[in-house]
Amino acid sequence: MLLPLNLLHLSLFLLMLSKQTGADVDKSEDNSSASSVQCPPASFKRFKELNLSAWTEHEWYVQQQQKVRFQDDYFCVRAEYKPTEVPSSFEMLFSATPDLSGFRNDEERFFPLMTTIDDMEDPSMQSLGFVEEQVRTIMPDYKGPIGELWVLYAGPTQDNYSYGIVSGGPPKRSGENGCIAGDEEEIYGSGLWLYTKDPIPEEGTIEMLREKAKELGFDLGVLKNV
Repeated sequence: MLLPLNLLHLSLFLLMLSKQTGADVDKSEDNSSASSVQCPPASFKRFKELNLSAWTEHEWYVQQQQKVRFQDDYFCVRAEYKPTEVPSSFEMLFSATPDLSGFRNDEERFFPLMTTIDDMEDPSMQSLGFVEEQVRTIMPDYKGPIGELWVLYAGPTQDNYSYGIVSGGPPKRSGENGCIAGDEEEIYGSGLWLYTKDPIPEEGTIEMLREKAKELGFDLGVLKNV
């Protein structure tokens, strides 16, 4: 999950990504095969019954998340899905603030990404990349994707999602108390986020999401308050 970056930061990030993505994938696979703990665990599964319309109809607030390499700020993290001309693709606007002072303007606040669903029968599995017309001026050879976003849980009903769990893919790494999707040194396949519709959710919602993530086999020790 990427956050707002200015042009210079974006250029540096793309350069780092082009050099390290392959190494990160190999690193994750090696760790998985060497671990005595089964990761991904047998209990891990995606939320295949996801109602895409309900999932994308409102802005999401991140309550807790795993620290990831490509994110610097963790205050008031938000995500918004915007439909494109392609039914299987959404432009994503991620925003966060470094502190209480907020942003000077929307250009600084928003960083556009693109999520693409390869199989509309299973919209819970999404590829994550950049908006091509915006990134090709910096990286002409960009082919994407840069990662994945998997919706693992959403509720309370199929027509009304007030909370959810998203990961950067299957948790292939073994942690102290469960499995982890990547780590702070990786780019591809890394991340765990607890979403809520409201910036201040109902009492008990965060604990419920944590318990659900634990049931899915995740190590909750990686989650930090946002």
